[in-house]
Amino acid sequence: MANRKIKIYGHNHAANSAATVTIGGVEVFNGTLTAGVSADADVIDETTNPEPVALFEFTHNNADDSTLTEHALAIDVSAGEIRVGQIWIQATATADIYNALSDEDKRDKGIDEIAIDGDHYYGPGKGGPYGDWAAEDFSERKNILINSSAPVIIGDGSDDTIHDGRLFVLGAGDAFTCTARVPALTT
Repeated sequence: MANRKIKIYGHNHAANSAATVTIGGVEVFNGTLTAGVSADADVIDETTNPEPVALFEFTHNNADDSTLTEHALAIDVSAGEIRVGQIWIQATATADIYNALSDEDKRDKGIDEIAIDGDHYYGPGKGGPYGDWAAEDFSERKNILINSSAPVIIGDGSDDTIHDGRLFVLGAGDAFTCTARVPALTT
């Protein structure tokens, strides 16, 4: 059992955005977001398109770090508007472990080469610890629901029920739920 750092990335669209986040039934965040505000129009405009930022950062006490585990994740927005999505999960307990891995091991394990605050994370997506990028593979999250309904993606012609990499807009009163997939800790 180990404490794992988890970051949920997205965009904050209002100065008063507030939410409650739970994982495995444990509240890990409750309050106003500190992330800077980016206009919704800037996010969907391909010329401006700011990079997602960490909206929520918390530590999760994972019951078994030797295998991929799954946990109910919920984000309930109480004020403002946010766009949420990608989940980054701490991959190693120390930088020494990451530095001892070969480049091939790092790639095969799906550990991101960019350290965030000195820690290395499994990047989002259907590769690395989550699968081999096959269409039926799930990424770091599955069973996504918004207000108890599966999200509908309009206009792109896809039948993507996995929603790999997608960010979802939530306003006050909206609830985002999914199954967060926490891979084994690299040792």
